[in-house]
Amino acid sequence: MNSSLVVSNGFPRTTAAFANLTGRVNAIDTRFVRVNGTLASMSAWQGAWGITNLALRAGINRVLVQAFGVVSNEIGRTTIDIWYDNGTVVNAGGTLAGDTAWTANGGPYVITGNLLVPAGRTLTVEAGTTVFLGANANLTVANGGRLVAQGTDIAPIRIGRVPGGSAWGGITINGGPDSPESVISYAHIEGNDSAAIEVADGTARLEHLTFGTTTRQYIAVDRASFVIGDCAFPTPTSGFEMVHGTGGIKAGGHGVIMRSFFGAPNGYNDTIDFTGGNRPGPIVHVIDNVFMGSGDDILDLDSTDAWVEGNIFMHAHRNGSPDSSSAVSGGADNADTSQITIIGNIIFDCNHAALAKQGNSYTMINNTVVHQSHVGGIDPAGAVVIMADTGTAEGAGFYLEGNIIYDAENLVQNRTASAVTFSNNLMQLPWAGPGGGNFDADPRFKYVPQISETMNFTTWQQAQVMKDWLSLRSGSPARGSGPNGLDVGGVVPLGMSISGEPVGTTRDSSATLRVGVNVPGINFTNGSGYTDYRWRLDGGAWSTETPVGAPITLSGLADGAHYVEVTSKRDSGLYQDDPLFGPTAVVTRSRTWMVDSSSSGSLVINEVLARNTSGADLVELYNGAPGEIDLSGMGFTDDLLEPFKYKFPVDTFLGPGQYLVLQADDEHLGFAINQHGGGIFLYSVDGLLIDSVDFGPQVPDISIGRLANGEWALTRPTFGAPNYPAPVGDTAGLKINEWLAAGAPSFPEDFVELYNSDALPVALRGLYLSDEPAGTPHFYAFGPLSYIDGHGHLALLADGKELPFHLAAEQGSIGLLSGDRVLDYVRYGTQTAALAQGRRPRGGDQFDFFPPTANAPNPGRGGDMTVTNIAINLLPLTNVWRYEASGIDLGTAWRLADYDDSAWLSGPALLYNENNQAVPFRNTFLPFTTPQQTTFYFRTAFMVETNLDGFVLRGFAYISDGAVIHVNGVEALRVRMPAGEISYSTFASASPPPDGDATLETLTISSAALGSGTNVLAVEVH
Repeated sequence: MNSSLVVSNGFPRTTAAFANLTGRVNAIDTRFVRVNGTLASMSAWQGAWGITNLALRAGINRVLVQAFGVVSNEIGRTTIDIWYDNGTVVNAGGTLAGDTAWTANGGPYVITGNLLVPAGRTLTVEAGTTVFLGANANLTVANGGRLVAQGTDIAPIRIGRVPGGSAWGGITINGGPDSPESVISYAHIEGNDSAAIEVADGTARLEHLTFGTTTRQYIAVDRASFVIGDCAFPTPTSGFEMVHGTGGIKAGGHGVIMRSFFGAPNGYNDTIDFTGGNRPGPIVHVIDNVFMGSGDDILDLDSTDAWVEGNIFMHAHRNGSPDSSSAVSGGADNADTSQITIIGNIIFDCNHAALAKQGNSYTMINNTVVHQSHVGGIDPAGAVVIMADTGTAEGAGFYLEGNIIYDAENLVQNRTASAVTFSNNLMQLPWAGPGGGNFDADPRFKYVPQISETMNFTTWQQAQVMKDWLSLRSGSPARGSGPNGLDVGGVVPLGMSISGEPVGTTRDSSATLRVGVNVPGINFTNGSGYTDYRWRLDGGAWSTETPVGAPITLSGLADGAHYVEVTSKRDSGLYQDDPLFGPTAVVTRSRTWMVDSSSSGSLVINEVLARNTSGADLVELYNGAPGEIDLSGMGFTDDLLEPFKYKFPVDTFLGPGQYLVLQADDEHLGFAINQHGGGIFLYSVDGLLIDSVDFGPQVPDISIGRLANGEWALTRPTFGAPNYPAPVGDTAGLKINEWLAAGAPSFPEDFVELYNSDALPVALRGLYLSDEPAGTPHFYAFGPLSYIDGHGHLALLADGKELPFHLAAEQGSIGLLSGDRVLDYVRYGTQTAALAQGRRPRGGDQFDFFPPTANAPNPGRGGDMTVTNIAINLLPLTNVWRYEASGIDLGTAWRLADYDDSAWLSGPALLYNENNQAVPFRNTFLPFTTPQQTTFYFRTAFMVETNLDGFVLRGFAYISDGAVIHVNGVEALRVRMPAGEISYSTFASASPPPDGDATLETLTISSAALGSGTNVLAVEVH
């Protein structure tokens, strides 16, 4: 964003009531720009916007610029502070004589001395108003007085020093038992010399606040009632605790800290230090926040009961603290201890998840605890839970259930006699103490980030990617294995859970549902978790309060769709949908199911095992009708042209709710089932099709079956009993493993082989294979119920029939796609007759020629090949690259082979910004900066395992606009770049032909710069 205004006392300053602004946006994704809500002019092809005569209010204007995408969704925002100095101010001070309103157009206001809002009086500050405070001035609300300062997103309130002036004091909100609530929202506070806001025995709602002074405490709440929400607390530059409270919560009040972003405190300081507040009185709630770290504890809750839910805790490492460092910690500052419920959180890279010392007791339910390291700290040991610090008494105990504990050093530290129970947790470390049902398995996270990838979040929104990264991929053993049917781990919805609702359509007009979760906890009077609930059916009236252990029993349900909603009381005494919780207030809703009393059910094919390694293939029929069915004379076949390949004998009956298992072999049905794909068909005596199932390639000893909702899926073989789904893996593990494009008499047909590097079978429906992925990426589509086994191979003939294409022997490409997303891509050169080419070993990164091994492992890594005409694949088009796209000028050192790029982000190619639908391999999005960066930097490494003298290095790439390519620190090629010295600010000399959009280009580079072993490719794109 650009402004021509001259900067004065830190602000662009104008004496006119308007300003002109210009800026740049992502031209591809941005459809329009608004400035303080007003539509700006925009040149789409230039990615430039501008606004003239933007109205300003006297004082400091925080101007909000928002970019919106194709569906009018906000895709980016930035702000600029502009000082409109009209030469006048309104002075204020002393004691307000009556209710007073300060308006945006009436100011700016200057508190020249201390200002007191006395009992019975209200000071209202309207949106967009600027309030300056003179040197050492304070704004104080007396017990019984009220401050209402409510800004908006596009008209925030500014509270700070006079430009160029000295620091002021702070804002204090005093109160008593019945004091009214003061509100400060959408405000920026800076220039304070003591705590920015102190609530002393008062009641306050503090929301959407930002802070400009990082050397003084942000908020203090002592014996208060408070809600702190959607605030951004920047990393301090001096030592203090960002939110501090003593004396608990006043009687009849509440304490909520939610959806806020906390930078890491400076030195030996907690992020939040709060003392006091125990059940059955009001307790503190910490919900859905992001914490970037601490050198001491993140939450220090001494003699404090608490509910801690849905937060992201990161990087708690002892660094100056004389004791331990934990995400959640508590001791005893007085005779009271802390009982804390820790539920549904992510705890990443923390020395300890929780410390319970001095008689404290906690529960940990449905949390994800990942990666314990000591980077940035001095503590030599870590554990999930710690029961005492050196020299302190031990805690009473911990109860842990439904957690994922991954890459942890120890489960428990400093435990002598405390009661610690681990029940039904997914964890790698063994446990011989109380509890049971714990299991060691790969949780199958979507992605486990490197520490460096988690260090630079600056907003709450940015950090939410942690919940996506640590979510569970398909086939995770943690899916549905947690308390009350939830997933194990911390990526679960806020609020209680519902289980037991019917699936799909049912004739039954009754149902029994259960709610949860409530677990035992030491000194938790009513258990930990949810204690009571209310429910309603189909949006009707709410029930009376019901203990959480009692089920919801429904009967007499009418035909049609039904659902149940539940709100549950936390062990804090507040319901999950209490308006106090703002955006985090939720009502839990069940799945919707259908009741159809007229449904008589039917005779169906229910389960098929087409690849049975221990006997005949199997097929199961199920009678879902209310009465017996006579199968006599019905036809069963795998061939539509021969519907009565098998005819059921006379007097063959199947009772209601019963199963019939048939052996598919020559002796019984007269046919076996094709494991490569086909169909099974059931016909009536009259030759009418009753039921059928079509399927693709099958996996050994795992069936396909009809689930309770009527849908087919991969199932665990349960012939003669209800079906249950089998876990499936992630398509990300699929590789194009081998291909034959120049056959010989011994192996005449071309083929393409896939390899599944996942340990679980993978469903192939929705995937595509093509020999022209750039032009026709969806050439061949895998059909329903098609699978590849875990660590298995699947070879498909490229004969124009099984696959609708042939492979070119001269050169070509093969793509495997999921929709428009590339899962794998190879481009090959001239092929050698009778030899296949593929990964060596299977699934590896190196390619080689070898005799065909379709549907079997490729040869292991071998020696050099001395073939006259040979192509060696060094990098796939979708190779993973490290990249630096922050708009920083890196000079020239980054080009060198030994440059340390470990702190850079990484992602698979193509790395892109322009959303060009003609480019099929867009995998990693690179956002534009403001102002837009001129140069992007990319690095990757590859192995050369043979002598490449005489070879030509030929690459296929999409580049827009221009690039300089360096191999092992030496410039090797320029693409549409001018001659002479290239710097960060150098622009490309042209756009890609013919129309400026990136297309697949062939690049030829001398192989002289390559060496045997590891080679580094460094590319700067301009």
